[in-house]
Amino acid sequence: MGFYNQITNYYIKINKVIAVILLIGCFVVGLVSLFVEFWVGLLILILGPLLVILVFGFLAMVIEMHRNLENIDKILRNIDEKSDSKKERKRQ
Repeated sequence: MGFYNQITNYYIKINKVIAVILLIGCFVVGLVSLFVEFWVGLLILILGPLLVILVFGFLAMVIEMHRNLENIDKILRNIDEKSDSKKERKRQ
């Protein structure tokens, strides 16, 4: 599981970097568009960052849910192994 956790940590870091780049890009494009076409620029300035935050927040939530499910699965396996070993002791 160490390799998988390492990959998910890299993926989360890459996700953060991409989200920051997109937020800065939305801000710059929105400012440029604000001077060319006011309403389009305002729309990009308002909706762009919101969409980036929603999409990347959802991705982070999915990753955390998967991590929690793995932890629950690991705990349940340990409980199952302990109950199996108790059953074998009773048989002997």
